[in-house]
Amino acid sequence: MALPLTVLHVLSAKGLDSHVEAALRQAVAIQRRGHRVLVQCAAGAAAAARAEALGLRVFTDMVLAAGYPRPNFWQDCRMMARRVDIEAVDVVHTHFAPEAWIAGVAGLLASRTPAILRNMDAPAVPAPKAFYHLMHRGMIDLIVAPNGALFRSLRALPDFDIEFACLIHNGVDLKRFAPSVDGRAARKAWGISEDAPLAVLQGSVPIAQHEGVFFEAVKQLRAKVPQVRAVCLVEERVPGARAAFEQRARAAGLDEVALRVVPRANDYETALAAGDVVVVPAGDSEAADCLMLEAMALGRPVVTAKTPGVVEVIQDGKTGRLVPAGDAGALAGALGDLLKDRAAAKRMGVAGRESAEREYGEDQTAARQEELYLRILEEHGYDPEFGDFTI
Repeated sequence: MALPLTVLHVLSAKGLDSHVEAALRQAVAIQRRGHRVLVQCAAGAAAAARAEALGLRVFTDMVLAAGYPRPNFWQDCRMMARRVDIEAVDVVHTHFAPEAWIAGVAGLLASRTPAILRNMDAPAVPAPKAFYHLMHRGMIDLIVAPNGALFRSLRALPDFDIEFACLIHNGVDLKRFAPSVDGRAARKAWGISEDAPLAVLQGSVPIAQHEGVFFEAVKQLRAKVPQVRAVCLVEERVPGARAAFEQRARAAGLDEVALRVVPRANDYETALAAGDVVVVPAGDSEAADCLMLEAMALGRPVVTAKTPGVVEVIQDGKTGRLVPAGDAGALAGALGDLLKDRAAAKRMGVAGRESAEREYGEDQTAARQEELYLRILEEHGYDPEFGDFTI
């Protein structure tokens, strides 16, 4: 390994969801490889407390808000430039658009020349050629796509130079999300017996686009198998998200016996482990990718919509079930099959765990990220033998 790098992860999100959790786990994995890792969060963000609990050094002295007034933008840029110089930052790793722009400007203002990367969390949308030229030739060094679908969405963009993108799959903490995790305490807290068939939906902001399908699937399933229970773990990126989701569930005719809505806690692996099956909202986002890997690592079969990114992770009939997006009947059928045939669900869970161990361990991902950091830094004139930039 090269001499330790100083890596600054920047997170503008106020809440704590699977995307933010994945970014923090990436930071921890890089730190385990002997590098010095710093985390910049917005003031008052839940991610800051989580980062500190994970043993990371945290700064919370920037605004980092989308659409904020221009003076605050430039204030953040200057502050980040100073941090890059004072802390001798080698790599700035961003995860959302607002901080990518701030890091890009800070990189121009700082006396050092750090590598600047941006993780891509959702499919790319077309933008003017001038935008790509400014962002990827003048501001940041590389976009990192966490799955093949997001990588291909970049390749399909007109005027986008694909050399400024790479594919590194998300990793999962195989020790934290392990088949040995006991979910019985979570079931007891929810008032659900140990033998009741239980589907756990891991919810996030994008679930609002698909919740109607899930509500209808639960109603159809309970009409045939009344003892089936469902729980939704809601990630509160914005305050009040859980209460609003619960109101919509009740309005759809699902009482607390049919669907229990609970907040996602830091130890939510026990909540996921309580389920016989894990349902992941449709989509090719980074958050959905992380949710699938966590369920697989726990040894739980995944039921989700068939999309280009999902088929790279979930093998239909082997590690889970894939259904057409928007088809409540197909979702209810797939859930019903697995909840009735627990032996088949167990086999899929075991296969999912094996896949996670073979391909998606977070230490494997950290090694690939380290290689990427060094490659970009060497292009900037960084000498890995001496751990600094050549003059």
